[in-house]
Amino acid sequence: PVVLQVFSDFECGFCARLRPTLEALRERFGEQLRVVWRDLPLERHANALRAAEAAREVRAQRGDAGFWRFHDILFAHQDALELDDLARYAAEVGADPRRLRAALDDHRHEAVVRADIAAAQATGIRLGTPMTLINGHALVGARPLEEFVQRVQSLLPPPP
Repeated sequence: PVVLQVFSDFECGFCARLRPTLEALRERFGEQLRVVWRDLPLERHANALRAAEAAREVRAQRGDAGFWRFHDILFAHQDALELDDLARYAAEVGADPRRLRAALDDHRHEAVVRADIAAAQATGIRLGTPMTLINGHALVGARPLEEFVQRVQSLLPPPP
């Protein structure tokens, strides 16, 4: 499949605008497209790193489906990403809020988030969020759906 890596920040308004684009791409291309979430919390967003760590914990507890539900809730409530909010959202998707708080207290997912930040920096691309790599080809910003569709289609094998 074509691999679309999304480097994103849960507190970024432009990243929230990309959410419906990702959903449309998954619906359109199905198994031909693999969407990989990568964290790129910006330092100027006070709650972005904690939200990224919380999302990693939700994934650990509830798998990919739980993560994507949590992801959607975070983007729908970007103005409410304090610890109590994150715990409440985790409970909404069936994760244990006590385990989430413990994971945030001991920063058990921070190294993975920081590894994503380092991977984004290693691309040499001027960092901005959202940043997507489609089989290594960069698109920076909340670009129109058609730009993504054209890029993905150009990388797929021709139909038989």
